[in-house]
Amino acid sequence: MQIHLKKTNVKISAADEADINKKILGLLKYYNGIIEAFCEVGRSTEHHQKGRVFRAELDLRVPGKVLRAEESAENVMTAFRHMMDVMIRELIKYKDTRSS
Repeated sequence: MQIHLKKTNVKISAADEADINKKILGLLKYYNGIIEAFCEVGRSTEHHQKGRVFRAELDLRVPGKVLRAEESAENVMTAFRHMMDVMIRELIKYKDTRSS
């Protein structure tokens, strides 16, 4: 699986970037047919002072479909973790429909 990570209006540490890649690779245990992953993390706007201004998006290319999850939160890693929970549910649902 190829992973493409885009950072928009935010700087993340090398450790957080490695953690993001590791967690995306961990999705293979739910469905091993993932072809490619496009992940974007960052600030949604520059003018907000507080609140849910960080977002994480993930598009997974799987055979015959593109699965997408997006979440917002107070910091970038929290948004990423919530988005991963949504993507895991999407992958399980996709896998169940493929096996039916």
